[in-house]
Amino acid sequence: MQNPDIDHIERSRQYRSELSAASAVPGTSLVVYERGHGTALMIAEAAGQAGAKTALFVVPKPARELYMDQLRHMGFTAIVVSGKKGAMEEICRHAAAYQDGKPAVFIAAPNDMVKAGHWCDAWKQQTPFGFVAVLDAENFRNMNSEKNQGLKDVITRAGNAVLLVGHDTDPVKTRALARAWDLHIVTILPRPAHAVASGCEAMAMDAD
Repeated sequence: MQNPDIDHIERSRQYRSELSAASAVPGTSLVVYERGHGTALMIAEAAGQAGAKTALFVVPKPARELYMDQLRHMGFTAIVVSGKKGAMEEICRHAAAYQDGKPAVFIAAPNDMVKAGHWCDAWKQQTPFGFVAVLDAENFRNMNSEKNQGLKDVITRAGNAVLLVGHDTDPVKTRALARAWDLHIVTILPRPAHAVASGCEAMAMDAD
């Protein structure tokens, strides 16, 4: 009989792989997922699959240090945007010039997207991030806000991004996000325990 803990770890690993593959699809994806399976690791893996040397991970401000610590613990280069004046612009310059052999993940708060968008407007020939991931993306459904416009500019420059929404989020907000960004909703949830050995039912996708 298989150890339940080992079984859970394996299911989480498989689930992360499915999420990474869906998130790395060229263009911008809107993915509804289940939290708690290693989101930071999944984002780093998705960026790698997308071939990005630099990735931007947009997370709620209080969670930035937590995700940085998790990524560094797993051996990734992770850099947090500080709250100092000019910090986001400096991160964009750093990312655009980044030449290290190891991919880097830059972690920013939603409000940092205003400055990131301004930087992209000012430096049209440079691409700071090759991949962008946005946690709690349902909060980016107002396309008239400067924060949203900044994020859109960064994502357009990157050419590869994923908007992540927890499956426990109000579906009304998720649908509003999909309409605002003109995207289909892709829902990927973990397979039940009895289906782990099967390649079937690997992904459940809903278009809305």
